[in-house]
Amino acid sequence: MKLNASLLPQHLDHLKLPFIQEHYAALAQQCAQQHENHVEYLRRLIEGEYTQRRQRVIERRVKAARFPVLKTLEQFRWDWPKKINRLQVQNLFRLEFVAQKANVVLLGTVGLGKTHLATALGYAACQEGYAVLFADAISVINDLSAAHKRGLLRWGGRGGGGAKDCTLYNCTVTGNSGGGADGTLHNCLVTGNEGGSGGNLYGCTVVGNNGGVSGTVFNSIVYYNTGGNYGEGTTLNFSCTTPLPTNGVGNITGPPLFMDMAAGDFRLREDSPCIDAGTNLLSFPIKEWRYVEDVGDYDWVTVGHITDPTDMLGNTRFIDGNFDGKVAWDIGAYEFNSFKPPRFTVQPQPTPDGWRLNIAGAPNKWARLQRSSDLKTWEDLWFGWMGAEGVRQCNDGDMGQKVMFYRAVVP
Repeated sequence: MKLNASLLPQHLDHLKLPFIQEHYAALAQQCAQQHENHVEYLRRLIEGEYTQRRQRVIERRVKAARFPVLKTLEQFRWDWPKKINRLQVQNLFRLEFVAQKANVVLLGTVGLGKTHLATALGYAACQEGYAVLFADAISVINDLSAAHKRGLLRWGGRGGGGAKDCTLYNCTVTGNSGGGADGTLHNCLVTGNEGGSGGNLYGCTVVGNNGGVSGTVFNSIVYYNTGGNYGEGTTLNFSCTTPLPTNGVGNITGPPLFMDMAAGDFRLREDSPCIDAGTNLLSFPIKEWRYVEDVGDYDWVTVGHITDPTDMLGNTRFIDGNFDGKVAWDIGAYEFNSFKPPRFTVQPQPTPDGWRLNIAGAPNKWARLQRSSDLKTWEDLWFGWMGAEGVRQCNDGDMGQKVMFYRAVVP
């Protein structure tokens, strides 16, 4: 079989190898001029792809950390504090305290560089693969004040309240006696809670709760909730609910038709009215509840825009699920995947050297094994062919993360 060279860019794009796609021709010419062999050519391509991908992951972590200003240890002025244990501070940047689940407290008067060191420590943690969130005391107080003002500050306990005054991505909120979720939710499943949910919901499935939703809702299924699916003043757009709301546009009614609601499978059936009935939320503004100094009160503030066109399982939203020739987003947390990819399983096993990951799936199928510490940012751990028996074993030696999630992804 002769390979059609003109299809190479298309194949590289399908495999999500942007560096190789952009540089393979120039590097081939350069290696030929320098009389380098094919192994060196391949090494340079793979090294470039790895470096670029690792840098993108670090950039996403740094952005998610919300540092006010980036600071590094190299920029710190050791001559400014009159007394500081330099070796002890430098030893912190080995990040052993993270693996030990210990705290670091920096004490000193104003202007000695405590915030600088804290920011630099967080930045170093981002570079080593940790999820970081920077928050100063004022931000914490403001968040608590906002929660208290909205009646969301409460004591938790066994079976207590759900997620309150927060931002969630690709999460399941269930089994809470104090309510579901309140905040900003993206691609979330909210079910089996003894209370409603509110805030801003994007691409969510809210079903089987003792209470509906309030706030502003986009591309979401809000159905089968006792006491009403939505409260007075709620705005729903391109959502599936009943009765048909008067606030908002693009809404539909009628059973959403899940695969198996009784078994907790809320994916869409191929005859669901929610398929291709949503709207494109890419670049849509993301809002969070914050204190506005100019107004002197709390309000929903635009803090960013939706940049990830995938559903709760990582499937692309750009699928023509009902075969009408138009690509559109589905309503709910799960995009209907008309291609029906084979189901893969990942079984992690702890070993002294890290996690042993046993992948099982379809034989001779191309797959990617990915990992994440926050269910939002995913990075490749392995990719390749499953082989004739449909099994593969990989290792992850990173034991530093408190929590790690794994998934198998197929084209």
